[in-house]
This record gives sequence, structure tokens and C-alpha cells, in this order.
Amino acid sequence: MIDVERLVTVGARQIHFEIAPKPPFRLDLTVWALRRRSHNVLDRWDGITYRRAASFGTHDVELAVRQVAPVESPLLEVTVTGPAPIAVAQPAADAVDRLLGTSIDLDAWHEIAAANEETAGLALRFRGMKPPRFASSYEALMTAIFCQQITLDFGITIVNAWIERFGRQLPGAERDLWLLPAPNALEELDPAELRPLRISRQKATAAIELSRRVTRHELDLDALESSPDEDVVATLCGLSGVGRWTAEYVLLRGLGRLHTFPSYDAGARNSLAKLLAVDRPMSYAEVARAASRWQPYAGMLYFHLLVAGLERSGRLVIG
Repeated sequence: MIDVERLVTVGARQIHFEIAPKPPFRLDLTVWALRRRSHNVLDRWDGITYRRAASFGTHDVELAVRQVAPVESPLLEVTVTGPAPIAVAQPAADAVDRLLGTSIDLDAWHEIAAANEETAGLALRFRGMKPPRFASSYEALMTAIFCQQITLDFGITIVNAWIERFGRQLPGAERDLWLLPAPNALEELDPAELRPLRISRQKATAAIELSRRVTRHELDLDALESSPDEDVVATLCGLSGVGRWTAEYVLLRGLGRLHTFPSYDAGARNSLAKLLAVDRPMSYAEVARAASRWQPYAGMLYFHLLVAGLERSGRLVIG
């Protein structure tokens, strides 16, 4: 649980409070590591404010986050808009912490990164980026399933299509904001019904099975939070359409296991090879051995390579 620093204003439909992240912190870099592409319909960023719809029980609200103090002494202003927002102040603060990693201490990461010449410059350039997490393990798993073996651009397009077909728009929001579809939205579907969304039958089958098992309480994703890595991998790989790549993706992006470098991720593997000046494809074992130099923060290496790629492609412009 993260402390709400100060309730600034309290109204019938809107509250403002402050969160002081563990320094250093940069909202822009952290949000880009979370959203990855500008057409992401869940995680909105206009260059100043991060927005997302969130549901806490019966309360559907808009979260808006702005950084109002600099990297080395950061302060975030969080606005919660919706019915009776004061009732969800603490869950909203906890959600922001999960999404944006505000309470994570990365002093040891900076020491390790600085001690390796390949990452010293990266860590300095992206100083203040925290490791983001999806809002839930279900979101992480569904996103991973839909993004398997295709480009990230197309993967997020498919995720968007799923959200817009089965999710709900937050009423009265300043901009279009979507609530993630609940698992029961898919549990009774036939895989063919997802074909118009350009979702393959294999991925549709996996997404429906996952949603069905969660809805029927046959799979407790919350229990993964405290499970050892290999138990998580074994549980997830027991699901239809889920392999090691998806499991490692969930370990890092869903469960926040910062020692995880998704070694089966082709983009991450290629970026690491480029960083290390390796001019041939690296095997899974070679990637794991190479990433061990940055342990227990190999996941931070992954996020730095990701954001560096966004900058090279022109998607991210650092001010």
C-alpha cells in the first residue's frame, strides 16, 4: 500500500492528491515503457498527463497523473474523477503505484548499470524511468496472447479491437477512455466470433479458455503474485496457447519480477545482441547468460532497451 501524501482538494465527483515517488522518477519515460505505442487505447498520454480508466468494485473512475516536481525530488498530482471518488482514494493510489512503479527503489540498478559500460549511458539517459506493470495479471496475459508472433504495432491494434468490442467506455471522461473487458465477456464465445477482429483461431481459443477458467474460478491469477517463478511458468504454460515467451512476459510486466529478462522475446534478444555488438542471432541460453551481468535487475535492462528502441524509431522524443 502506498501512502497518499496529501489530499489537495475533495469534491463530489473529483479529488486531487499527491504521491511522492522514490527518486529519481520520470513520468514520461515510465508511461512510454508501459504503453509502447501511441495508438494504445488503455494508456493515454498527451505529453503532460497520463490517463487511464479504472474500476474499483462498483466505482468506475478516471485516473489522471501529472508530474509537478522534477526528476530528483519528484511529486505526482493524481486526479480521480467519478462517482464518490474519495471512497477509492487509497485503491487509486495503489493502482498508480502498480502501473508506474512509483515506490520501487532502483539505487542498486543504477550502480549495476553504471558498472557496465554498455548500459552506463542508457541508465543516465533514461534516469528516472521506473518499471511499469499492467493493471492485472489477466491484462498482462491477454495482451501477451494477442501480441504473440506478430509485430507490436499489429499486436496493440488487436488488443485495442478486443477492448473496443468487449470493454466499456468510461462515461463523461474528458477523452475517450476504455475499461478493460471482464473475463466473463469472452467465456461463452466460439473462437470464430473473434475472427472479425483479426484474431487467429489459436489466439482466440487461448483467450477464451483463459477467460473461462478465470470466470469459473478454475484459475486464480491473484495467487501468482506470491508463487515462485517456476510455479508461475508451469501454471501458465499449462494453459492453451501459452508458452515460455508469454510466461516470462507475465513474470516481468504482470508480476513485476525485475530479475526476468524475456529471453524468448525476439525484439529484446536482437536489441541485446546489438548492445553487446554480437553480429549473429543469440540463443535463449546465451541471452540468459549475457543478461545475468545485470541481475537482479535484468528486467530493467529490458525496459531500457525497449525505450531506447522507441527513441530510435522516433516514437519517443526526450525533452
